[in-house]
Amino acid sequence: IEGTPVAKFGLDETTVCVNSTIMLDGSQSTDPSGSLPSFSWDLGDGNTATGAQYQHVFTEPGQYTITLTVEGSGSGQCSNVSQATATITVIEGPEVDFELPEWVAPGEPVLLDGSASVAEGGFKTAKWIIDTNDESHEIEGLTSTHIFDEPGEYFVTLYLETNNETDCNTVSLTKSIKVNAPPVIQWTLPENIAAGGDLKLDAYSSSDTDGFV
Repeated sequence: IEGTPVAKFGLDETTVCVNSTIMLDGSQSTDPSGSLPSFSWDLGDGNTATGAQYQHVFTEPGQYTITLTVEGSGSGQCSNVSQATATITVIEGPEVDFELPEWVAPGEPVLLDGSASVAEGGFKTAKWIIDTNDESHEIEGLTSTHIFDEPGEYFVTLYLETNNETDCNTVSLTKSIKVNAPPVIQWTLPENIAAGGDLKLDAYSSSDTDGFV
């Protein structure tokens, strides 16, 4: 009495991101007549492979049907071939984007706008982290404004999480911004000067609280 092989690779409908590695494992396939001498994969994107296990990377978004075909070791009196399929949806990973001015003055509002970021299915959460050497400040939302009160260099990071439950559903981008107080100009000018005399202009008392003049 012979049996029919059964192809299995334990992969249901799955969503992955472009350029992510997916593991295909058909080693749980069975043949009551003995061993399985042949495993072949049709990956749905024009590629094929052989072997019980295979790792594959989809480089383009889209929907692909993966087919595993196993050939049993029976005499052929019963069906000696079995197939299993699974549908893989491949999506583009999220992209984060925002712009910051290179310099701002203390007290000047700065727009934090991550609306140029894109993700298939939209974003689940968005938050900004503003870091200095001494402290960290968190702001929720894709767009907001922030006022930097003190001079210095700040690092601004936008963290995004998408609505897709994949291994690549988070992304972040960090940029820096310098807060520079304007210099203070101090100079003196005599009220009177003799005709033909030298006029001395003195601005040495000018200062810059967060740098030098």
